[in-house]
Amino acid sequence: MYALCVGTMRAHRTSLARDDLDLFIVTARGRAWTTALGSLLWTKLGGYREDVCANYLVDEDHLGIDVQHDIYTAHQLIHLFPVMGEVTYRRLWAANEWVHAFFPNAAPRPLAPEARFVEPSRTQAWLERVLEPLEPALEWGSRAAYQGYLALR
Repeated sequence: MYALCVGTMRAHRTSLARDDLDLFIVTARGRAWTTALGSLLWTKLGGYREDVCANYLVDEDHLGIDVQHDIYTAHQLIHLFPVMGEVTYRRLWAANEWVHAFFPNAAPRPLAPEARFVEPSRTQAWLERVLEPLEPALEWGSRAAYQGYLALR
């Protein structure tokens, strides 16, 4: 994972006790489907589905939001609070200059204070190295599985 940002009410520190956690995730190149399926499984199996929502998920090569250039999407982007991946977060801002048409004074935020607690684990690094040769197959299988899940809904 290259960047993780918290959005909406939690980012503003104005959430109520039961507000969900909206995430904007930037994955490594070619890992969007694997990350989407992984986050779905993690939230479903862990019982977090009502509390955690990956609102946006893009990979590092597709940081520009190419659809929905509207005030809602612009509002989502300017209110992100980065907790991991500050360099990638700034690249995300640079790739979405259209946001300034709606919010001319908007600017990227610094890393959230919680960022000091968010570090990739050794387990994550090890898993990424081990699974890297299998990534094309995992990405294809994850895409098929996720699309199958959506077709059942």
